[in-house]
Amino acid sequence: LIMRKVLLATTALVAMSVTAAQADITISGNQNFEVSNTGGDATWYQDGAINIQSTSSLDNGLTITALHSINTSATGTPADDTAATIDTDAHVDDSYIDISGDFGAIRLGDTDTALDRFDGVAPANWTENSGGHAISSDAMMASFIAPSISGATIYADTTANGDYTGMGVKYTNGPVTFLYQTSTSGTTDSSLMAVNFSMAGATVGMSTMDKDVAGTKTELTSTGIMYDVNDAMGVYYVTEKDSKAGKSQTSVGATYAIAPGLSTFVESFDDGAGTTTTYAED
Repeated sequence: LIMRKVLLATTALVAMSVTAAQADITISGNQNFEVSNTGGDATWYQDGAINIQSTSSLDNGLTITALHSINTSATGTPADDTAATIDTDAHVDDSYIDISGDFGAIRLGDTDTALDRFDGVAPANWTENSGGHAISSDAMMASFIAPSISGATIYADTTANGDYTGMGVKYTNGPVTFLYQTSTSGTTDSSLMAVNFSMAGATVGMSTMDKDVAGTKTELTSTGIMYDVNDAMGVYYVTEKDSKAGKSQTSVGATYAIAPGLSTFVESFDDGAGTTTTYAED
């Protein structure tokens, strides 16, 4: 008598099969050439991505989107010219499935957290050269964004084992936008609060970010103003302060749309320690 034992494994899957007949497939991308100068040697960078996206609208009202973004960034060092050295995910910027409907939106994959997608309210995140005020970054995770109710949008995300969890709310009422976020990642607890006021083409903002790393606390603050001179040109000024470093940083920048699909950007950044960086991008 031969007895056979069969081991059954149950795996939860979220999958999508897409063909040209089922979905709208688009290929898009962007490419920037960047120049940075700290008063010494200039540094050149290449920054960009190729995006392959498929979108399918189902009969039950759901919209399913699959996106894969290939990073094309590279430094100006000859030895690094063959690799996207700025990208730490082997040329992958984003790769995810997004399921949206009346209930909100669920995003699954290696991509920006929901907190990252909303933190542009903080003036420190308007600039290119500063460290920015972000309390989370891209990773393999699940995120949920609820439908906006009376101007308020609630969102949250987590990694597989809960090593990172975050949640936030963005509220807009007329010219005022308020943002609050909090997250826990290992022994690091962070919170971010920001407010903007916009009128007549100008936006004034301020933010404060608290970070507690295993009992060591740091407060980061930023204030700034943006102004749309016209449909093609915008300017901004941002100051930031790090309570631990005890120094203030300033950024002054301008953007100009030369033509549809082509724009230029210039920024001067002072790190508060005697180094000024001039940054340009096309």
